[in-house]
Amino acid sequence: MGSSIRRRIGPYAQAAVAMLLLAQAGQAAELPGLVETWDTVPYRPYDVVVLADGSPWFTADDSVFTIDPATGAVSAYPLVVPPMAAAPQFWTLAVDGNGILWIADGADRLVRFDPVTHAFTALDLPTPLFTLPASPFGVEVAADGAIWFTCQTDRSLGRYDPVGGMFQRFAPPGDLPAPPVEIAFDAAGLVYFTLRSESGSPAGLGRYDPVLDTFDFWLNPYMGVTSPFGIVRVGTQFWFLDHHAGRLVRFDPGDETFHPIATPPELFDPHLLVADPAGRLWFTAYGTSRLARFDPATSSFLWADIPVTDAHPIGIARSADGTVWWAQTGRQRTDIGVGVGRYTVLARPRVAPALGALGLLGAAGVLTAIGLAALRRVRRRADAVIPRR
Repeated sequence: MGSSIRRRIGPYAQAAVAMLLLAQAGQAAELPGLVETWDTVPYRPYDVVVLADGSPWFTADDSVFTIDPATGAVSAYPLVVPPMAAAPQFWTLAVDGNGILWIADGADRLVRFDPVTHAFTALDLPTPLFTLPASPFGVEVAADGAIWFTCQTDRSLGRYDPVGGMFQRFAPPGDLPAPPVEIAFDAAGLVYFTLRSESGSPAGLGRYDPVLDTFDFWLNPYMGVTSPFGIVRVGTQFWFLDHHAGRLVRFDPGDETFHPIATPPELFDPHLLVADPAGRLWFTAYGTSRLARFDPATSSFLWADIPVTDAHPIGIARSADGTVWWAQTGRQRTDIGVGVGRYTVLARPRVAPALGALGLLGAAGVLTAIGLAALRRVRRRADAVIPRR
């Protein structure tokens, strides 16, 4: 009789466990779509942009490269510098309105690359305007076509005018309070930038007004802030990732409030992000090798596994048709996982919103009903087997 009872209770127990897991997880995590990856060794990519024609371009140490997804063929173009010059260290890149790539070179250069002619123009940061090493890292193109970049060692913002060929440096007296990382602009041209902690420095967000030549800082604005990285504007708000803290953070300039959202443990160490036209945030989870999406309208996370060991994605970009590309830096000091990836979106993602308090009460009610039904079935079975006295 025992085995018969176990078989009858089994489905109810499984349903109860499923309900408990749903109550704890709060959402289904599957991000439907096609995930493809390509090995690009010896080119270890860091960042990526997508041009108007849909072609992705990546930075990799001293090179930029693109890939033909039909064949997996990589076309790479290294920056050749004079023998005594510092070797390039390409980090992030941006594309301007003419399809020209602008690259932050950690070796104290701003680099221009033409994807059509494959010609480089390497622009050394001028001294004494910048104190070298300056270590450029983040770069973005403003609405007026000017190129803005961050300098992490010479803690400052830089601006380059491609028309006049002039550099400018911006920092308050005593430099920025922490190394700046990446840049975004509001509709009025104000410059927002993330600040990461280093050697005990504060972390948070900064803003520069080019018209008034003034800075504002929000330092240590929430518990556990350490490494704010990528930043994007969605409407009037800004979103950034704090990768060491495992946070996706929304900043509202209107009331100057920060709203940190913990990323699930499945999305450990999130790095860079991009927004789609619906205001959803797509980002890379470096620590767990996943592509993720957060929908502010439903407060839900979805993600897709990258089927490569130690892919460790960082840079991310989105094309006009919704295709998402990312750069896989792979396992440090090895070629494992090094490559690029592409995600093709499917039409109907499946997600269950977080249950919340009412949902948990509902789940508890369902569990109670399941338990009572199971007990009634057990009793009826026992009555049928054991004679009454």
